[in-house]
Amino acid sequence: MAGRFTFVSVLALAGAIACVVGGSATATVLAAPTITNVSPTSSHAGGSIVITGTDLAGATVTFTQRANGAVPVTAPREATTVSPDGTRITVYLPANGDVEGGQIVQPGNNTIRVTTPEGTATWTQFVVQAQATPGRAPYITRFRPKHAAPGAMVTIFGTHLSGTNLVTLGGMKVRVFRIPSDTRILAKVPNNAHSGKWLVKTPLGMAQSLHPFQVAPL
Repeated sequence: MAGRFTFVSVLALAGAIACVVGGSATATVLAAPTITNVSPTSSHAGGSIVITGTDLAGATVTFTQRANGAVPVTAPREATTVSPDGTRITVYLPANGDVEGGQIVQPGNNTIRVTTPEGTATWTQFVVQAQATPGRAPYITRFRPKHAAPGAMVTIFGTHLSGTNLVTLGGMKVRVFRIPSDTRILAKVPNNAHSGKWLVKTPLGMAQSLHPFQVAPL
């Protein structure tokens, strides 16, 4: 009986391992990406959109103005976030900031291309709005790093940041910051700061970050 029990257990174990290995192999099979929707259907440089589809993990997003000789503009990794299940991409349109290397999306009808190692999907029903005119309220697109300890410098990216006279983090006033350009603020995480959203204020309005910043322990 003991020998028979051992024999059956070994077979069962072998079967279980085969199922696990087989399941893992199946789970890693990827297909070419697809795009089912883009929302909103138009935005400006520096604005964000959400691309919905399938098999979007590891994708890069490129915008091409549909005109002869147009040069494709690819959003950097720092401006692209893919959901864990690979069905949604949140991407900020390149806006001539440091992260984009000086690139900027071109106004007009644009084709969006989502590319992964398995293939490319396109979406042609998207319009890039003309750049906003100077003298507008500020707008925050993102910040980096996403978490840091008090005393660290954080770069806040956006538009119309010139003239910023107040920066706060989670409601706490940031005493040390500087504004190298209209699209960038360097802010020092205050001592005793707690996690929260960034807020900037100019004479023309206020802007708050979409996502909270995480304050790491010292």
